[in-house]
Amino acid sequence: MTALMTLARGADENDLLELHDWLQHRFDPNRARPFSDDEHTLWRIMGETLRAHSATHIPPLGVFVRVPGVGRQRYSDAVDNVNSFLDQSCGTELRLIERQAVLRSCLDCLAARLVKRNIPVSPRSMFLNLGLLHAAVEDAFPGYAANRMLQHVVTMRR
Repeated sequence: MTALMTLARGADENDLLELHDWLQHRFDPNRARPFSDDEHTLWRIMGETLRAHSATHIPPLGVFVRVPGVGRQRYSDAVDNVNSFLDQSCGTELRLIERQAVLRSCLDCLAARLVKRNIPVSPRSMFLNLGLLHAAVEDAFPGYAANRMLQHVVTMRR
C-alpha cells in the first residue's frame, strides 16, 4: 500500500483514473474488462502520430473512451475495422513491429488528410475520422491497399 501511495503522489488525474479502472477490474471483473493488446496498440500509435502533429494533450485510453461520442464499444469496433483494413491491404503476414510501422504510416496519412481539410488534429478528431483511413491511404499511396501492397510503404529488414 505504501508503494501505491508513493506512486500516486506524482500522478495526475488521468493516471489516477486509469489506475482506478484497473483496480476496479482487478477486484470486480464484472464491472469493467481490460483493454486488449490491439486496443492499446492503436491508442499508443495514434498517440505517437498526434505528438508528431503537435497535439498538446493525449489522455490515457481509459479516460478517452469516456469522451462523449466515443465510448468503449465504439472504440473496440474501430480497432476491429482498422485491423481488418490492415489484413486486407497487406499481401503478406507481417511481424508485429512491421504491422505497427504500417499502422503508423496509415495514421500519418489520416492526420495529413485532416490538416489538409483544416480539421484540428486531436485524439477525438483522429478517432472520429478513422472511417476515412482507407481514403487517406489511397490518396497518399494510390493502389497500394487495393493491390495488397501496403506493407511496402515502410522499409522492412529481415
